[in-house]
Amino acid sequence: MKVTAILLLLFGATITLQKENPCKLPADTGACKGSFPRYYYDWNSKQCRQFTYGGCQGNANNYASLEECKATCPGEEQNDEDPCELPAVRGRCKAYIVVFYYNKESKKCDKFAYGGCEGNGNRFTTQEQCEAKCVGQKKEENPCKLPAETGPCKASLTRYHYAWDLKKCVAFTYGGCKGNSNNFESIAECEEKCGKKEKDENPCELPAETGPRMASFIRFYYDKQSKQCKTFTYGGRQGNANNFESLQECEARCVDQNKKEENPCKLRADPGPCKAVFIRYYYNWDWKECMKFTYGGCEGNANNFESIAQCEATCADKKKKDNPCDLPAEPGPCRASFIRYYYNKQSKKCETFVYGGCEGNENSFETLEDCEARCIEHKKTEKNPCDLPADAGPCKASIPRYYYNKNSKKCDTFVYGGCHGNENNFGSLEECQAKCAEQKKQENPCMLPADSGPCKASFTKYYYDWDLKKCVTFTYGGCQGNANNFESAAECEATCAERKNSDKGPCELPADTGPCDGSLIRFYYNKDAGKCKTFKYGGCLGNQNNFESLQNCEAKCAGQKKTQQSPCELPAETGPCMASFIRFYYNKASKKCETFTYGGCQGNENNFESLQECEAKCAEQKKEENPCKLRADAGPCKAIFVRYYYNWDWKECLKFTYGGCEGNANNFESIAQCEATCADKKKKDNPCDLPAEPGPCMASFIRYYYNKESKKCETFTYGGCEGNENSFETLKDCEARCVKQKKRKREESPCKLPADIGPCKMSIVRYYYNNGSKKCEQFTYGGCHGNENNFESMEKCEATCPGQKRKKKQGKLV
Repeated sequence: MKVTAILLLLFGATITLQKENPCKLPADTGACKGSFPRYYYDWNSKQCRQFTYGGCQGNANNYASLEECKATCPGEEQNDEDPCELPAVRGRCKAYIVVFYYNKESKKCDKFAYGGCEGNGNRFTTQEQCEAKCVGQKKEENPCKLPAETGPCKASLTRYHYAWDLKKCVAFTYGGCKGNSNNFESIAECEEKCGKKEKDENPCELPAETGPRMASFIRFYYDKQSKQCKTFTYGGRQGNANNFESLQECEARCVDQNKKEENPCKLRADPGPCKAVFIRYYYNWDWKECMKFTYGGCEGNANNFESIAQCEATCADKKKKDNPCDLPAEPGPCRASFIRYYYNKQSKKCETFVYGGCEGNENSFETLEDCEARCIEHKKTEKNPCDLPADAGPCKASIPRYYYNKNSKKCDTFVYGGCHGNENNFGSLEECQAKCAEQKKQENPCMLPADSGPCKASFTKYYYDWDLKKCVTFTYGGCQGNANNFESAAECEATCAERKNSDKGPCELPADTGPCDGSLIRFYYNKDAGKCKTFKYGGCLGNQNNFESLQNCEAKCAGQKKTQQSPCELPAETGPCMASFIRFYYNKASKKCETFTYGGCQGNENNFESLQECEAKCAEQKKEENPCKLRADAGPCKAIFVRYYYNWDWKECLKFTYGGCEGNANNFESIAQCEATCADKKKKDNPCDLPAEPGPCMASFIRYYYNKESKKCETFTYGGCEGNENSFETLKDCEARCVKQKKRKREESPCKLPADIGPCKMSIVRYYYNNGSKKCEQFTYGGCHGNENNFESMEKCEATCPGQKRKKKQGKLV
């Protein structure tokens, strides 16, 4: 009887499980921090979508491929909720994916950032999909008949609306949110939408119209924006005449007739949606000349030529004879008031005039820059391209390029739109540096004056004072300035003091990357190691200990004998030069590193730029360094040894994975050895009991501290120096250290903890007990921290966490 009851119970559980449809579950990234592309079925939109899986836990709505997702969850009938009526929902995941939703307040499709999972059906990959689904069905309302509506927000944006009674487009101030669809960013867009008579007889001018959603038929419509026939879903009733059963029928009706009338030379440059990089030419109708642009490789339009000759042969005969810069200012017959710019031939300058909003002539520019770029001869340049600002141009591609930043004196990245722009635009860092970094070579940064720059921060930096021949502090504002700007006195001296010193042989000099930002592999002689090593050279300045090949370096330097006497045995030696640099030397009498004043040249090898460098080389006091304060260091090797290190912040010994070589002294074979070495060094104060302490500095960093009164981690503003240990960079760090409910009791079963990869960056296969699935599963461990739900083998995991495993006992299920 008992067995029967159990079987019935199991059968009932099976039925319950069968009822749970994995396709209805939300996307679940799981508890781990990995990054694996997976697919889940979005029940709201009836589509398989991609999401990022953390690597453990999660749920059954998780597929390795799009095909597997589609095979498991073919689109089933959904409830009749209208997605266009739903709000935009980001979902609980943390991605940032730009998609579109239908805004029922403004009655148009707007962008929003989707988190990557969950959400609802009011989410579309493209604006066209959104409009095909939602805008088409709301067509009864003509946006051109709506009144201008500022909306509730307080911005002040110039927009245009169609005044139905005046039959023209008029400017108005938009508050920035809500409002209605009689709202256009330019007068041209407004006139395109409302100022022309509707061509009711031409179906190719109409938008795709789904009609009432009674069925689901794939049809074709002509998209006048892209000039192509595209698919849409037709509901089976109503709609309009822009609805064809086949691609051939659509193209025969619309594509051919439009191509006959379309002048490709009037179209804007269109890189298309693809990401290739092809140099093409288009005809700029405003400037009446062929220009270079970057084509992405697909779609786009017919104003796209492989050579400038082909472009000119097609379009140059269409040039207007008049030079727009020779024409007078022409307000036109309309009564609006727009400030525009025109070129005044008499004054030879670009000046403002009031444009009425329609007609006029081509000597009318929206910005002073556009007017000057077109008409003022001295702007049409032989200007050095390296002096020009980065210019993305008006096109909408996203192509990573390099430009020379004359303020920072280095080549930086920017995103190029694909057309126009200027000559300060390079396909690679090397090309930019070859063109522009050359001009820096003539400029010695050590001769430049201190330059705080225009920003208002307050950072203590060092510059080389050429008159005083020494490095001096100054206050840097945080941006721009020049290259005579160093983080430390040592860096300043290494760059500028040694540059004056021609007495040392090249093999005695340190490696010097120079101030430029190139990345050239060179060789230098390391006098301490007694051999040639590689370093990255920036491309300009530096010193003579710089060789293009290992052979050249060894031929010059490797034959030199290393000094027989240890540098730590030598006396401090100022040298004959008259500079004044604070350096460190090892005093063998006092057995410690001390300061001395170095003149800037010659001297000997008992000369170090920092106390740390001196002690690392010479001081016996290094033995007294406290290893317990060091961070866990797995080292560069790839072995897997379980070791323990003392976490100075948490005041306890923790497990980590050691790679087998290098690392540091905070590395113990057992927890007992770790505690014997470090536990007596615990601070008596618990940082969580201390008050928030901003410190005396004047910076403004948001940090977290534990508030004993509220028993919560809260924010405070940290000044940037001193303070105390109750100061954490993230809420997570604060809670992990101080919030009691976050500090799990040692008695608590490790099997109930989530998988925790920890902050380190190794990739070690481990096993943890998944309390959800009631079984041991694999995960990737980073090598340090984490928690006790971490086992080296499946067997150890199952032995520790038997959990819900069914065991046979005396032939019965228990």
